[in-house]
Formats: sequence, structure tokens, C-alpha cells
Amino acid sequence: MKYMKNAMKKLKVMKNVKKKMKKMRKKSKINKMKMKKMKNAMKKLRIMKNKNLLRLQRRLDARLVVSRHPSLRRLLRRTRLLGRVPLNPKPNFNFKDGKALRDAASAAITQVWREARSQTSALAHRINEDNASLSSKLNESFTAVGSQLEAIPTIAMLAQDSPSPKIAPFTGSSEDGVQFSIWLRRLNDIIRMHPSELSSEQKANFLIGHLDGVAREKVEELDEGARKSFDAVVTHLRNFFESPQQRYVARQKLSVCKQEPGEAAANRVLNLVRSATAGQDPATQKDRVLEEFVSRLRGDIRYFVKLDNPASFEQAVTKAQMVEQLLSEATAERLISPEHRSNSPATAARRTYLSGSVLQLRRTWSPCYSLPVSVSPSICEFRVSDADLDEIVTAISRSNVSCAMRFSEFPASKEAQRTLCALVRNFLPAHPEEGLLPLRVFKLTRSEREWINDRAGNFDNYRAHPRSAQQYMAQLFNAACLALAAVNHMNDEDEERTHMLDAVIPDIEAFPFRFDFTLADMSSECGWTNQRPVYLWIVGSRSLLRTIIQQAVHSFEDRSIAVRLVVPAWAHRYAVRATARRARTRDNVTTVRVCVRLAPPPFGAEPLYELISQSQLFGEFPENSQATAVLNAIYGQQRIEAGPDGPQHENVSVSVGGRSFTLREDQVAALRMSERRLPILAIQAAFGTGKTVVGALIAARTFSKFQERVIATTSTNTAVAQLTDT
Repeated sequence: MKYMKNAMKKLKVMKNVKKKMKKMRKKSKINKMKMKKMKNAMKKLRIMKNKNLLRLQRRLDARLVVSRHPSLRRLLRRTRLLGRVPLNPKPNFNFKDGKALRDAASAAITQVWREARSQTSALAHRINEDNASLSSKLNESFTAVGSQLEAIPTIAMLAQDSPSPKIAPFTGSSEDGVQFSIWLRRLNDIIRMHPSELSSEQKANFLIGHLDGVAREKVEELDEGARKSFDAVVTHLRNFFESPQQRYVARQKLSVCKQEPGEAAANRVLNLVRSATAGQDPATQKDRVLEEFVSRLRGDIRYFVKLDNPASFEQAVTKAQMVEQLLSEATAERLISPEHRSNSPATAARRTYLSGSVLQLRRTWSPCYSLPVSVSPSICEFRVSDADLDEIVTAISRSNVSCAMRFSEFPASKEAQRTLCALVRNFLPAHPEEGLLPLRVFKLTRSEREWINDRAGNFDNYRAHPRSAQQYMAQLFNAACLALAAVNHMNDEDEERTHMLDAVIPDIEAFPFRFDFTLADMSSECGWTNQRPVYLWIVGSRSLLRTIIQQAVHSFEDRSIAVRLVVPAWAHRYAVRATARRARTRDNVTTVRVCVRLAPPPFGAEPLYELISQSQLFGEFPENSQATAVLNAIYGQQRIEAGPDGPQHENVSVSVGGRSFTLREDQVAALRMSERRLPILAIQAAFGTGKTVVGALIAARTFSKFQERVIATTSTNTAVAQLTDT
């Protein structure tokens, strides 16, 4: 109510101001009318003057006869009547009448001039008085209105901040390498863009508000008065962050700075050089930046940049970017291979996928995996149609070595270029991180198939030779984990691609809201599986939707994936509105233009496959360990020696999160079994029956009683979190 009253007061004041402005406009109109009257009066005076002269001319015509006397002619020229008076060559002239006429004419003209001058002066004086009074009244009214507006209390209003440039907080950390003077220059630029001049205290507050970490703590060393001075805060921070010690640290970092593959090192080198050469001449800093940047470049890029001999840092950056782009294009076209230092040998195992006339292989490495490749039938020693899904094949691959090639000039002809590329293919390195094509692909021989079938069959020889069997099991299990890791990695191939297509709306009034579309040229699922989250943007809308794949069907024949997305309940209304505004209906089919992209999958324990493949787990177990006992029980079918029964517990109370409760009989029985030191303990129960609580209690009691390390593995990270929290 208070705000409403203030608003009504403001409205009344504005109405009064409008009324006064209207009155002032009326007065200005009146003044304009007076000016117009004055002009009309001046015209009338001119007309009266002309009339008097005409009367005088008529008198002259009636009473006088113009003679040729010189004095009379001079009089007529003065009165400008000579051209209007007809001259008589033989006049009867009286000199006394001429003199009287001259005096009368002069007196009449003088009188008319004086009357016009007096009237004009009076009118001008009156206009000046009216203008002065009007100005004084306007000033008084403006002063009264201003005092009334200032007397109105100010109402706090919440409004959106005006867009202004952003600046990252200065932390003083040596990791980012940003020099304080460079950061302060950017801050001063933003302060100068403020619409009003800021005081020293306001500048200091603005500076302190953009500090964080060590820099913010350094401000606390100043007293209350110094923190209100912008110059004092700047001087204190500059003395610390641009001290000789900080320059020494920057020089040490610059000495070990090297460009990593795929890294944009220009800004990092520039910041380090500025920090290391703080206080030096700008020309010296520019030369040092150029020298350090070229020397810190990657080896293959540095050679070409030095060959161009750039004169400035900007030219060196431009040349390095161009060389890096050309090298990446050559790598993509298999003309060269980037340097790599991995010495992991490649196995002959391949994972095969069929799609039309192209064979897709997954290279399996130990202890890591690589990207999938599509193999042309021309390098296969068999018909692609004879290959089965998930079949293992062998291939001749290039050796895993590091090399670099430079050519002094281009090949002489296209044929020479093809010959040179064919020769280079034989010794270019093959790396796990690259999907390079093999040289030749073969079917497995009969002995190889028998060996694989034997390894994939039952472990009948485990009892006779347990240690050697464990070593073979380690190799086979590592290969299996590699294949699982490769499949998981292949399923995320399409995660970084965005597809723009037309989606079909089955029913715009249905709940949940659905989008149907088909992805073309998809050799495999590539991550488009059921329950996978997908980002969806309706082209032209303002928001992004996170949908779920309800159904995804992959077709090997036409290499397509039919996908149906479901919008969650919280975004249903927005999806309906956005689709209704931008959808098109033709032949009773409603379509809308959308962009879709795979979202990151839910977190899980999938990296476990990679960890197992990198370790020879089964070959390093001691004979008296629990792991060996588990292998003997499962694969050697040996009886597990159980420990003595522990004490009988009838009532066991447990406190979890400050809440105490008593275990049931089946839970107590499971707890008793854990005290018999069994290597494997299976607990089967329904959802919500307390399996996590019993498992956490068993782990805690085992560790506290036997002082042994307990390792818990689950299928998801969520289950691990629940177990550790319990």
C-alpha cells in the first residue's frame, strides 16, 4: 500500500507538470501572436508612409509647376518624387512656395519616422518584459517540480543487470600463468566502461570482488583504510605477484614448458614470458616471446616454422596453426602418422562387424584397445559375405615403431606419388589410439580355430596343472576384457556428432511426447541403445531437451537406426508448445526439424575391464591366498575348507546413520557364515531386504577381526557408494 501511495503521488506530480507545460505553451503562442501583430504594425507604418508621400505628390501636382531651377530639382531628388512629377518646360514658378513645400515635406517625413521608431521601441520593450516574466515563471515551476520529486521516497526496484564484459577472478595461482599487470589492465578497461565515474573506494571494492584464492587472502593483510584505496590495493598486490621470486618461478616453468599433442600453447607461453620478464622493455619482451614460442613448439611443427623465419610472434602463431592443420589433414588421409612412443605389441584378434560389402574390424591390443576400422574387400583374402558376426580373424599389421619422414621435394608424377605412398605403408607405425587399416586380412586356419575352441571350452586341465592353467586363463580373460572394453568404446563413437533431421510426431496430444526418426549410414549401434539419454533441440526454440531412447532398432541391410525418443514429464508442456509452433503437417504426417546428439551415459564401473586387461591378475596370486582358493573351487572343483563356526548370536543390533535396529534371523545367519572365512559368500534376497547393510556389516567385521583388506566390487558406482555410505 505504501508503494501504491507513492506511485499515486508521482502520478499527480506528473499531471501538474503537464498542466504547467500546457500553460507555458499557450503563453509562447501568445508571444508569437504579439510578434505577428508587431510585424503587421510595421507593415502598416510602411503603408502609411507611402500614403503620406502620395498625398504630398498630389498636392505638388495641384499647386506647383515644376521648373528647371537647380534648387527645386535637388529638393525633388531628396523626396524621391522627381521620377513621378511631370516636368513642364515653361513653368511659372514662385520660389517662396517651393521653400514652404520643402519644409512641409521634411517635417512630415521626420514625424512619420519618429512615430514608427517610438512604436517599435515600445513593442520590443513589451515583448522583452513578457519573455523575462515567462522565463522566471518557468524556472520557478521547474524548481517546484524538482523539489517535489526529490521529496518522494525512493523505491528499491529489482532489474536485470545490464550486459557487461566478464573477467575471470585473479587467484594468484601459478597454474594459469596470468600476469597481474595484464589482468589489471583488463579490469581497468571494464571499469572505464562504467556509465558514471567511480570513486577510489568503489574501484577498490570492485577489484577485491574479483579476487580469489591467494590474491584475496593478500588483501586481508592491509588495514581497513588501505583496503578502501584502489592504488594501495594495486600496489600491495603488484609488489607480491610481480616480485623477483615470482619471476624466478615463471622462468622455471618456462624452461620446462613444451607443447603437448593437440594443445594450443601460444597463450601459455605468452603468459609465462610476460611473468618472467616483468618490468623489461616491451620490445625485449616481444623478441623473447617469439624466441620462446618457436623453441617450445612440437618438433614436427617447429621445423616448418623455423624454415619460414617469422619476424613477429603473430606471424609465428599463424604459421604454426597452418602447419598443424596441414599435418592433421595428412594424418587423416593416412599420408603420415603422428609420432607415438607406445611399445605395446598387437595381437591377431579382431572383432568383425558386417555391413553390406564393407568389413568392420576392431583391433585388440594388450593392454589397451584402439578405434574400429572399416576394411575394404580388396585387402581381404576371403569374400566378405563369408564372414560371420563376431568372428575372429587375423591380419598383417604394421609394426609399432616411432618414425619421422621428410621429403625435400614433391614426387615427379602422380604415379610416383602412389608408388611412394605404397612403400611408406609398409613401415608407418600402427598405434592403439588410431584406427589405421591393416595390410591384409585372413581367415583363421584350422589349428588356430582348434586352439581358440580349446581355450574357450571347459578348463579340464586345471586340476593337473593349476599354475600353468592360471597363466593361460590370465591371457584369455585379458583378451575377453579387451573385447568388452572395445565394444563399450565403439558404442560411444557417435557421442561427439550432432544430427540435424526431420522427426515425425506420432501424436501431438499423446503423453509421453515422442519423436521418431531414422539415422542413416550407421554401421553399428554406436551408442544409440535403449534408455540412453539424448539431447534434443527443436530448431528455432530457446531450450534444450534431455530425452530418453525408448526404442532403437539397428538394420544391417540398409545401415540405419530407427529411434524413438520420449520426453520426460517435466518437459512435456514445453515440447508440445515448441513443436506446435514449428511443426509442419503434410498428408496427415506431422514433422519438425530437430538436432539430436547422444548425452553422456550414466556412470558405471565399465573401466574395470580396462584395469583387468592391464594386469596379469591370475598369474600373480599366491597359493595360500583367497583368490587361489576361489579359482580352485570354481575351475578345479576342489572343496573349500571352511573355518570353525563362530559364536551363536541371537539378537544383533546395528546402528546405521544414527538409527538402531535388530537384524532378522536370515540376516544373522548370513553374518554367521561370514565368520567361517569362506572365500565366496552368495547372498540372494529380494529388493529392499537389507543386502547392502549385511554386506557392509560383513566387510567391517572381517576387517576388524582378522585385520585383512576387504575389496568390494559391484556393477555400478551407485552400489559402491551405497555400500561405503552404509
